[in-house]
Amino acid sequence: MEKTACAFPWELFIAPVTVPEWRVTTHHCRLHHTGAIAERLAAAAGERLGALSAAPPPGRPAPQQLIFVRGIDDRFTVSLDSSGESLYRRGLKTHGGPAPIRETLAAAALMRAGYSGEELLLDPMCGAGTFALEAALMAKRRPPGAAREFAFMNWPAFRPRRWEFLKQRAGAHTRSLETPIIRASDHDPRACERLESCVRTHGLADAVSVSCRDFFELDPRGMGWPPGLIALNPPYGRRLGGRGRSLGQLADILGVLAERYRGWKVLLLAPHTPRTRRLPFAAEVHRLMHGGIEIDLICSRIPE
Repeated sequence: MEKTACAFPWELFIAPVTVPEWRVTTHHCRLHHTGAIAERLAAAAGERLGALSAAPPPGRPAPQQLIFVRGIDDRFTVSLDSSGESLYRRGLKTHGGPAPIRETLAAAALMRAGYSGEELLLDPMCGAGTFALEAALMAKRRPPGAAREFAFMNWPAFRPRRWEFLKQRAGAHTRSLETPIIRASDHDPRACERLESCVRTHGLADAVSVSCRDFFELDPRGMGWPPGLIALNPPYGRRLGGRGRSLGQLADILGVLAERYRGWKVLLLAPHTPRTRRLPFAAEVHRLMHGGIEIDLICSRIPE
């Protein structure tokens, strides 16, 4: 294993300023001391890299490179992390909220609810604005992840011009919108300010408008809006102070939807409870886990 590690071209993937971090696991292996394996492989890579190591530029932290070593039945596989940050991160949000939904889950929920990127979308409990931001990427036909950095961009073998070409080709159908078709709002002015700043920073203002208002005071019937999709991720559980308050708020939300949003498509995340089986309108209910909590993804079209 050491000979193979010495022969591997580490210099293509580990820059002089990069700090490797080895993570070793074994199962049914004669070599089972993970610490010793990491030390031997690090020494072999260091022998190959030799005098290439250097200090990072002043004021900049050294990039990290995760290297995973998995041993099963005396066969070892070495993998280099090419992503860096988790792939659900798009590179848009530097702000957060009390319990924001992951971007990938929000995108999947929007697609499950039938969002096309063409119709009006309301995100009236926007919080950190994940639904609104993901809908904006879809509406503008912008490839997700184009705004973020990846670990492979620190590899010496990385070719920036090729990467830019691939991004340009992926974004060839990106478009600008004449007027925003995504309306995000929240009762918290600070959440609205943070989301509005994010929208401006990333060139999404043609797709998203942000306003400060309470969901329970919003009535689309008086706004002149055509029916579209309303996406809701209301606070629940500890954010509301307990299960009883969560169920009470869920009942209030369902009542508002049934009364004011006839003809609209609905996407609602709610804590899993038998109450979701007694909805005031027909719906698909999908159970899933989010942040360690069992929740229901409710998709429906409310009859007119």
